[in-house]
Amino acid sequence: HCAQRLEPVLGPLGYHHSKAGNAAAAVAYLVRFAALAFRAHGVGEALAALEQAAVDAERLSEEQRARASIEIVLHQALCLAFAGRFVDLVDRLRQLEGRLAALADPRLEGPFHFWWGFALALLGDLRAAEQQANHALARAELCADRRITAFTRGLLSYLCVFSGRFELGVRYGEIAAELLNEIEDMPEVRGIVWLNLALNHLMRGDWQEALSATRRAEAIGHAADSYRLQAMAASTTGYVLAHVEQWELALEAGNKALSVARDPFTFVQATTLIGWAQSGCGQTAEAVELLQQVVSQLELHGMRGWSVQARVRLAEALLQAGKHAQAECAAAQALEIAQAIGDRIGTGHGLHLIGRCARALEQ
Repeated sequence: HCAQRLEPVLGPLGYHHSKAGNAAAAVAYLVRFAALAFRAHGVGEALAALEQAAVDAERLSEEQRARASIEIVLHQALCLAFAGRFVDLVDRLRQLEGRLAALADPRLEGPFHFWWGFALALLGDLRAAEQQANHALARAELCADRRITAFTRGLLSYLCVFSGRFELGVRYGEIAAELLNEIEDMPEVRGIVWLNLALNHLMRGDWQEALSATRRAEAIGHAADSYRLQAMAASTTGYVLAHVEQWELALEAGNKALSVARDPFTFVQATTLIGWAQSGCGQTAEAVELLQQVVSQLELHGMRGWSVQARVRLAEALLQAGKHAQAECAAAQALEIAQAIGDRIGTGHGLHLIGRCARALEQ
């Protein structure tokens, strides 16, 4: 009860102690306030508090400083991810790698390398992401950290989608989901595990199992009152429906996702789906305009992995609109990025679209 009474003043207390030079108290209060702000959908507030906590941590004793700075960046990771600041996240982790090595604590190494792999996966550096994920898994298993073991297997499941290892991706996802039965915190990451499992089910042809997995993620989102996870679950549901050409339902799911999207990460996921579904529904002009904006946003955030799919959907919409040369250009860009990052699914889509564009230009 005392902790609950403190919640409304955690932020003011943290900033007060910061100004007063009480570094240890400032860090403790600001980190707690950031967690509350994030849960209340305030990524900006959470990041601001954690930035101040990081400054205050540098005033701690040498023994305390390294551990506090690592713990703070692990709190920052979730916020930076949903803000779409993956380049920033990788830079911060790289700067602290030396401190992490000096601590030699697998309880910190597991989550540190998990988030590094997570960020690299979204930036499209899939090989390096898998290396970080395997490192995270080894450290998590060393100290019996079930949560990071589950999260990392979920990340490996996601990476399997791009490399075409769908059966392995399902196995990773199922193991992760089983481990998560006893874990209640970080609902967004727990939900992402189910959504990655859904993608592997879909890619191996079992779209109904995929929808079952997205419903599990949606349930976690509602139980935790997480708009972020609700948006991701709705977008992934729409993605599955679009694959089986249930365009009206896919568009409905996309609009549902957009209605609860609060961050750049969930917003761009929802708008990519909406553009694809609009194209499927024959709303070609709207689809082209929206997908061009999505591609620009993904470029801004350096999210090469997602930009492949956005460019593929843009090429399809342009082709449908009769803009064959522009479609061929978008497809060629998708193919180039997909081949560079090792995305086998994107490579296949790119090649297929270039062939369709060539036929259309000949005709």
